[in-house]
Amino acid sequence: MQILEVDKLSKAFKSKLVLKDVSFKVQAGEVVALVGKNGAGKSTLLKLILGLLTADSGQVTFLGKKQDFKEQMGVILQEVPTIRRIKVKEIIQLWRSYYANPLEYDELLKLADLASKENSYLTELSGGQKKRLYFALALAGNPQILFLDEPTVAMDSLSRANFWKQVDSLRKEGKTFIITSHYPEELERIANRFLILAEHRLVFNGSLGELQSKQKACLVSFASDLKQAEIANWSGVVRISEQNHHYFLQVIDLPAFLTDLLPKIRQVTELTIKPNGLAELLDNLGGNYDEEI
Repeated sequence: MQILEVDKLSKAFKSKLVLKDVSFKVQAGEVVALVGKNGAGKSTLLKLILGLLTADSGQVTFLGKKQDFKEQMGVILQEVPTIRRIKVKEIIQLWRSYYANPLEYDELLKLADLASKENSYLTELSGGQKKRLYFALALAGNPQILFLDEPTVAMDSLSRANFWKQVDSLRKEGKTFIITSHYPEELERIANRFLILAEHRLVFNGSLGELQSKQKACLVSFASDLKQAEIANWSGVVRISEQNHHYFLQVIDLPAFLTDLLPKIRQVTELTIKPNGLAELLDNLGGNYDEEI
């Protein structure tokens, strides 16, 4: 079932174009990763969908309708304004009061994993604890779709792993997610579709496997005493780095590369060849996987 459609959204700030004719559809139960280089417009796109910014042109429909659907969505933004002198239990109850059929208090407290902190003020929570609380608040109204903008920033590795387990469990229950993250390796594991923004437009819409096939690039690493300048001239090598005689290469034409490698194979050890991960695929598009407009 189609839950969301974005149709030809465009946005400029004064004379600066940010997004141009961005269109895509989201099916119920999908986990969609929104990625792109620095300044591509990910956060702007989320704010347009959420109604926090007004598009210059285009429209957003939810379940085929253009009416307000805020009660059907949950949100975590990078910057979350909060009331300073409020306790965890108080803000959970406050958020529940905004909805006609909210999730139970105990369920939200469990989702936040803050049972031992329910009488603590928000100012006493760590960054990771606040992020877990914001996730629980995003679920307070039992939404159909959640928009998560950098949801695991400030979490430790264990908290991040537990968070993604929660997302996967909710996905299996039919929840839909649109996510941005500075941890591409996490998006690789959780997302079934990737939307890539570049040069103000949506330049890719598909699975990680489809993106890998489209770029036809791979990662090659090995140890060798060969000179870097010689290896850099082998066919298909587009990027090379070296550390203590260990070479790391981006290769776009593997058969041609292997033709040049084979005569030197006795001078090479620890050879590995694997598909590019999301971070490398984004690097090949250019720019930095960093802060966002």
